[in-house]
Amino acid sequence: MKQQIVKNQKNIEPTLKNAITTSIETETDHPATAPDTTTECLTISVVKAGVLLGVARGTAYKAVRSGDIPGIKVRNRWVVPLEALHAMLAARSRDPWA
Repeated sequence: MKQQIVKNQKNIEPTLKNAITTSIETETDHPATAPDTTTECLTISVVKAGVLLGVARGTAYKAVRSGDIPGIKVRNRWVVPLEALHAMLAARSRDPWA
């Protein structure tokens, strides 16, 4: 019985490898299911911006609402454009009292 189980496992392994390889090839070959790695997010959440800036969540939301951190309100959610955040940091690194 033990030998039969080992023999069956050996027969299953190549089948699993083929199935996994086939599914991976299928996913990456088809343009509709292929992951698009060329696009990057243009915005981040206020919480993530706060983490990157080293401030608390509440402080980050207050700063976005007051305009200290550039933000865009999309329906009921605030997002921070990465390009604007980088520009803000670059400007403030030249003049820290701005």
